[in-house]
Amino acid sequence: MRRNPSGYIENPLLKPTITDNIKLGYNYRNYSFSLLFSRDDHPIARYQITQRPEGNLLYVSPQNLDFQNNITFQASLPFKINDWWTMNYGFVGGLRNFKVSYTLIPVEKTYFGYSANFSQVFKLPKSFTMEISGWYNASSYNGSVKTRGFGMLNTGVKKTLKGNDGSFQFSVSDILRTMQINNYYGTLTTEAFSIKNHVAFNTESRVSPIFKLTYFKSFGGNTGKSQHSLSSGSKDEAERLKNN
Repeated sequence: MRRNPSGYIENPLLKPTITDNIKLGYNYRNYSFSLLFSRDDHPIARYQITQRPEGNLLYVSPQNLDFQNNITFQASLPFKINDWWTMNYGFVGGLRNFKVSYTLIPVEKTYFGYSANFSQVFKLPKSFTMEISGWYNASSYNGSVKTRGFGMLNTGVKKTLKGNDGSFQFSVSDILRTMQINNYYGTLTTEAFSIKNHVAFNTESRVSPIFKLTYFKSFGGNTGKSQHSLSSGSKDEAERLKNN
């Protein structure tokens, strides 16, 4: 093991991940559905705990799983109720099967995991638009570490100005302050040093919802691209958490 410049422990013995998949898709009007069959050989899981053979040192580092098999169903369902109310629902989920051998006791696990999202957009008088959106990730596994389900609810209001004067957007992310990520070590199998830990990570919005006021103006001829989701701030937050 070695540390990179940022201080994290690297694993020079990691193998590259090779993925084979078959995807079937079907689109009907604005609705889309797909079914994905995939197999990952040696997928990489971050923040796994192992110990030296001598049993006197603990490592927190990325590790290779033996394999992971997925059967994933995906759906995107937009609905237009009337001229002032539109909805969109999304779902990605299915069966996951994986095996880990770097723990003290190797284990194979099969579970059902999913993520879902929705948005409701309302066109109001005087060029106002309101959006309510949210998403939820069900309980899942990162290697041998279990992550409890989490999600957030967001809202926003947009005022479109006359002519080409742009728009003002006010958004609130994580209204209910639910963005707490809970990881559990030792629930799936026996970890290094028989560790059983619960690690909770609180995001900024656990202290207070995130308020954002934005002014947007399009320059040039692509005015049709000026419509942005009022919940874009929450999507940025989700991507940041995903990449951490």
